[in-house]
Amino acid sequence: MKEEYNRVEVLSALRKVTIQPFSKVTKEEAPLLFLVSGFEPNKLDTPKLKAEVERTSVECGRPLCLAQQGYEIIGYEEIAELQSALERGGISEMVRFIQSSLDSLLDTRFDLAMMGGNPDFRHSILNSLRGLINEEDGAAHGGNPENPIEYPCLKYPKASLWDLPSMESLESQPKKYLESVHINHYDFTLLFLTPWQEASSSYKSLVLELKKEGRKSAFVQDCGEDDSQQGAKDSDVFVLSPSKIPGPDFHRFLSFLEQKLSSQKLRAFMLSLPNLSAEVIQKKMEALSQEVWKVALLSSLVASVPVPGVAVVCDMSLLTARLDTYRQELGLDADSLANLSHKSGVPVPTLMVEIQSPVGKGVTRELVGKMLGSATGIGLEVAGVFLHRFPLLGPLATGGIAFHASYLVLTRCLQAMVEDAQRVLARAQSPA
Repeated sequence: MKEEYNRVEVLSALRKVTIQPFSKVTKEEAPLLFLVSGFEPNKLDTPKLKAEVERTSVECGRPLCLAQQGYEIIGYEEIAELQSALERGGISEMVRFIQSSLDSLLDTRFDLAMMGGNPDFRHSILNSLRGLINEEDGAAHGGNPENPIEYPCLKYPKASLWDLPSMESLESQPKKYLESVHINHYDFTLLFLTPWQEASSSYKSLVLELKKEGRKSAFVQDCGEDDSQQGAKDSDVFVLSPSKIPGPDFHRFLSFLEQKLSSQKLRAFMLSLPNLSAEVIQKKMEALSQEVWKVALLSSLVASVPVPGVAVVCDMSLLTARLDTYRQELGLDADSLANLSHKSGVPVPTLMVEIQSPVGKGVTRELVGKMLGSATGIGLEVAGVFLHRFPLLGPLATGGIAFHASYLVLTRCLQAMVEDAQRVLARAQSPA
């Protein structure tokens, strides 16, 4: 580029040239114009375009969050790692890298510790987060334990809630207490507050020691059944009631976790929750969206099973298995519906009426093959963009098309199942 090149002037001239053909068509005001580039996907007018799409989607009654809709799913660092793997060992090395990355995501553990406060209140919150009522088998109960007790989450076994013992004889030794409960094992700690503990010097010392060690934590205040309490003023204090989960402060707590946890840890926690609200289900979709591009790319690269009548090859077993997992994690399988029916009193057949998508009713290889066939003829520009980002895949154009088809099927099915789950929950919450 010549030295006299001026980026601002060039972009301004480009805008004028681009908009000029439309000047006679739009007499009242010029149409919106957004300059975007695949080489600078987060610069130019990309932020304005995203904001406009999100604003318009709200007006249309279908709100979107583009950061969670595949728009920024593949980050710069991962693209660089994928390109490096491809250059280092070709397709086979790329497949190994993606599989390793996907395994790491699916195998991520999350451990949440709970300590302090009234044990009955603490146990009620713990049970609510596991989708249990206090009297059910497997529910936490009783006083403070002598040692940490693990309660695996029912929806996601790789996540656990831990009930920790009280400080008792170690009140004056917060560091020793934290060592005794193996505080380094937990990804996040919830400290339960009662009025007498707020004034306790030993509890304050414990909090200071947690901060000193860099442990991520937050506070839970028992509001009982007092509706007059509108929440705590401090950003890390959340006023909750077991009978009112979810509620405004619970959703604020989830937003708080989004800022404190890595995306993999947050994913594990969100998938461990029961379907408490439409917002929780939406966050589950965002968590599952992290893996969609990896599953789609892996499926298209291994390409082991031809689909009759489809001009692409994908790993049908992988796609079918992951879609069936999404169905279970969103509570649309038979066991989840039976459990929801038992708790809500709404018959299973009534709940099943709300499941309208074919994939929500059941996932089969035949259904996945049919959806792949209908996905291959549209939107191939997505595959083109993908191949542009990975030039070495150019000769394998069908791999790019297969990636698009797999990605489109996964995202559409995930969205459809989320809508099914939200309808089922709404029906369960209004049994009359």
